[in-house]
Order: sequence, then C-alpha cells, then structure tokens
Amino acid sequence: MAPAQVRQVDPPPGVRALTTLPALDYADAFTVTGGPGECTPEQWARAMLSRAPRPVRFKLVMGWTLLGLRLGLRPPGQRVLGWRIRQRTPDHLLLAAGSRLGLPAELLFRRTPDGLLFATFVRQRSRLARVLWPRIIPAHQRTVAALLTHGARRL
Repeated sequence: MAPAQVRQVDPPPGVRALTTLPALDYADAFTVTGGPGECTPEQWARAMLSRAPRPVRFKLVMGWTLLGLRLGLRPPGQRVLGWRIRQRTPDHLLLAAGSRLGLPAELLFRRTPDGLLFATFVRQRSRLARVLWPRIIPAHQRTVAALLTHGARRL
C-alpha cells in the first residue's frame, strides 16, 4: 500500500449540498489518496478521531469545548469522539456539533474513487464567532491534515 497523500482542495461542487447547516460561513476540504482502500467513511472518522492517541483526543476535545461545541457521550453508537452522527450512508458520514458560542459545525467524511474527501462546515452565528473562527483557521487546517495522515496509518 502506498503512503497516504493528504492535500487541501477547494470543496468540490455538490459537497456543500450535504451540510444540514442552514447557512455556511466557512467550508474547507481535504483529500486523502494512496491510503487504505475499501474503508467506510465511518471507519475513517473513527480512525482519525476516536483512535487518535489519547493526548491528541484530549487536545481535540478541549479545543472544541473552548469553541463552545456541544459534544456528547450518548448514545455511543451515534457519536464519534463526542460529535453526533447526523447522516450515515455507504458513501458519506456527516458529524454535527452545536455551539454555545454561535459556532455550530459539521464534519463530512465522503468516499471518493481514490480515497476520502474530508470537509469542515462552520456557521458563524454571533459576533464572537465571527471574530474567533478566522483566528482558528490556520491551526484547524494543520490539525486536520495531521489527523488525516495519522488516521490513514491506523487503518
């Protein structure tokens, strides 16, 4: 198996249609190619998030909590590291988290012919969210790229 190649791309046409947020203020996308073959989107999500090393999971949950994201524990089969599974099909998995700070978000894992597409969707519903999120974007993008690379290794 070739090592996974992770790169940031513009969200492809049609990807935004998969979000359930009523409006989008931010969207990004990453592709993973050359990694594991026939993995489901849910296997990708769990490898990337739930099976990350414990210190990484702790930092993720702390960061999301500081952003006001509402994570949960129950029901466990309907959550991935606290994010609620909003949609599950053979071709995509959509995770969602509301926000106390007006920054609801969704994470999309979508199967592609040569790997995976991962997208983040964010709505900025408050003045605080509009000030906060642009400052978070560079760290968010670095973190996503690292999580996808390491998730591909775990699969």
